[in-house]
Amino acid sequence: MDKFIIKKTKSYYEQAYNSIKQMIFDGTLENGEFICETKIAEQFQTSRSPVREAIRTLEKEGLLLKEGRKFRVYEPSKEDMQQIFECRQGLEFITVKLATERASEDDLKEIQGSLFEVENEIKKPNYKLNENIILMNTKFHDLILKHSKNFRIKSQLDNLKYLVYFYRIISLNEKNRCEEIYKQHLEIFKYMKQRDAQKAAEMMFSHIECDIEHVKMLIDS
Repeated sequence: MDKFIIKKTKSYYEQAYNSIKQMIFDGTLENGEFICETKIAEQFQTSRSPVREAIRTLEKEGLLLKEGRKFRVYEPSKEDMQQIFECRQGLEFITVKLATERASEDDLKEIQGSLFEVENEIKKPNYKLNENIILMNTKFHDLILKHSKNFRIKSQLDNLKYLVYFYRIISLNEKNRCEEIYKQHLEIFKYMKQRDAQKAAEMMFSHIECDIEHVKMLIDS
């Protein structure tokens, strides 16, 4: 009977949303570029309604900015990045403290597993930056958030999620940067495993401070 079960496919809205978001992340839609709802609908071969809905969601997430009746792609700036990462810095400082205190041994093994994934990827002979490695690095932070067991903090960080991801792409897009981040993640986890919440939090604060300075340098270049 299984073969007769109707499988739900993604809605036109979801497909439009995911496609436009990916076009922003991979640079198909350039920073600061104005987008045309009609042209995107024609490109996707769909009506304007799901595209319009997708655009509204991306505006809420900060990846599209409204100017009059038009929308343009978010454009990175040192000032805005500083504010975004300062919020993240404060929230993740608390998050890693809580996770260090509250995570079970199995939870810690799950976080460690995310580090093994990155290690295996960067050890590959022909290793180069790809979407998987960005997601793997993101997973480390996401698991710490999950095991902090504080859903109020999660809702705050979720508001910044896609803009942080946007800057992660910039930050990792340089030789050896991924290895540096991996080593910093190892240091954070070392203190989590020792149940030294204060030291783990200090290392997280320092890790994000490095991100801030690194992204500033890349925006300037």
